[in-house]
Amino acid sequence: DSSVDASMPTGLRLRPAVLTAREELAAGREKLRRQHQRGSPGVQLCARLTDLFDGVVLHLYRAAVEDLGGGSSMPPTVLVAHGGYGRRDVAPFSDVDLMLLHPPRLEAVAAPLAQRLVQDLGDAGLELGFSVRTVRECCAMAVRDTAVFTTLAEARFLIGSASLYTRFAAQ
Repeated sequence: DSSVDASMPTGLRLRPAVLTAREELAAGREKLRRQHQRGSPGVQLCARLTDLFDGVVLHLYRAAVEDLGGGSSMPPTVLVAHGGYGRRDVAPFSDVDLMLLHPPRLEAVAAPLAQRLVQDLGDAGLELGFSVRTVRECCAMAVRDTAVFTTLAEARFLIGSASLYTRFAAQ
């Protein structure tokens, strides 16, 4: 069975998209390690690592949306990178800070997508910081906590509803 990963405990199956993502991460990290050994500048390696993470995140997001019924049944969500990952400043052991924004009153509909993303991204080998919020929740948290404000101010659109992201960024 091609969906069984030999490095995982017996009986644990990973979807093909997750296996592909694990392989992409391993190969990409190895390539970056070799580039570092040859003297590539750190800032260049950070940008390439961000590109690698972006590719894996987007691949798994698209696979999750497709597995969960495609665009027609999905609420208009947006996947947002923030913090160091949002500003494209990641190092070899950086975590990937993501937020799934959803419209008000649709958290229950967005929850299966969030669960799938957290599971798949973790299984692929990414250290993850993940939240599910509305624009209003983001703003309320940012007003109360300067650390939250700073990380959200460094947000970057990845995929999803451009209009929802625009509302978030404007507020």
